[in-house]
Amino acid sequence: MTCNLHKDIMTISSTHFKGKLLICGTCVKDINPEKFEELSKDRKVYTFCPEMTHSSLLGYKLTTILRTCDIEDIWIFTKDGSPHCEQILTTLQEVAENVNFDKNKLKYFVTKKGRFSEITDKTIRKSRNIMEIEKLMSFNKLHKVTEILMEEDGCPNDKKETFESILNHFEEEIQELKKGLNKKDWNNIEEELGDILFNVFLFSKVAQNNNRFDIFDLFERTSNKFIENHKKIFENKIIK
Repeated sequence: MTCNLHKDIMTISSTHFKGKLLICGTCVKDINPEKFEELSKDRKVYTFCPEMTHSSLLGYKLTTILRTCDIEDIWIFTKDGSPHCEQILTTLQEVAENVNFDKNKLKYFVTKKGRFSEITDKTIRKSRNIMEIEKLMSFNKLHKVTEILMEEDGCPNDKKETFESILNHFEEEIQELKKGLNKKDWNNIEEELGDILFNVFLFSKVAQNNNRFDIFDLFERTSNKFIENHKKIFENKIIK
């Protein structure tokens, strides 16, 4: 049964919450009604608007709910990119940690321009670390550059690339890198490594277009591989 009724979470007594909850920003029902209906199924739905009510009040409310009520799990659904909606995500995460609520019972979902994604607890935690995000922007820039070059109105040469042609580029760039190393020309070494990196992104984009994998799958698989290969080193490490 789909739960179509939704109420402002701040208007409900804290003792009335139980079972499976969906807490969402007030705008997501209009932004992505299909996903809203899907996530609402068999859940009690509550909304919160940080533009109307300070998120600290939501924090007090959630603290009581998680500490005293019989909650099976909570899903959060917000608009991606909204500084107001982000407060809902971080507030729930902080409250859950403070009251030792089982974070396996929490799920976070975001939507933007028709797109939809589940977001991990680690990602929300990372969003608070602005200096680290700033470093990641260089990665994002190269990713976007590659995407634009491969678009319909992008670079004619890049759009024609295949796995085989990119492999040829790799071999050429490696030879150029060897020359730079022999000369100890560090400016050239940096340039050639950049060309090799671009070809990794390019190869991944061609793979994505052929429904194989994308650059994010590649990074995730590679990280997991080296963690698995170095279990003793990583057994007491937390990667955030």
